[in-house]
Amino acid sequence: MKNNSEISFNDIWNGGKQEDLRKFIDSHVQKQTVEQVLRNNLLSIQYQFEDYLENNVTGKKDAGT
Repeated sequence: MKNNSEISFNDIWNGGKQEDLRKFIDSHVQKQTVEQVLRNNLLSIQYQFEDYLENNVTGKKDAGT
């Protein structure tokens, strides 16, 4: 039996709310300057690189080996 006080994922992210969120994000993305878009893209690459290093590089190697 489901407890009525629990909020399900579908209660929060139903189709209508997802569409409203997408429209909101799209409208703000269109207002960004070229510099803001470039900065966001570069930050995205930086964060992906940092994430890769944290999760995939286990140790340092000496330059001579």
